[in-house]
Amino acid sequence: MSLCLIWGFSWVAIKFSLEGIPRFLGAGLRFLVAVPLLYLYLRIRRIPLVIPGQVYALVFITAVLIYILPIVAALSEWFIYGELIAMNTVIGMILIFLGIAIAELPKYRSLSARRAQ
Repeated sequence: MSLCLIWGFSWVAIKFSLEGIPRFLGAGLRFLVAVPLLYLYLRIRRIPLVIPGQVYALVFITAVLIYILPIVAALSEWFIYGELIAMNTVIGMILIFLGIAIAELPKYRSLSARRAQ
């Protein structure tokens, strides 16, 4: 029930934020608020941030999908609405992609090596 309320409220907040805040800035601000709150919740409940075992593959895929959302959003706006993509947005998308590759590729390789054994 609480999950439904939180998700439902987030859509209302997004609707109101679009009236005065650009889309990407609003998305960034939501993550800026949500991540520390989630971290605080995990620390209070003493839930470990590192998840061992098979669940790691799912976490890897989820992380890549979440971090690639800004790229998908920018390309969708260009493809669907014909909005031009500014150079700083292109640079940001390249940096996002490189950041994902640098952060996640070594983990993926070690996961693949464990599966091969």
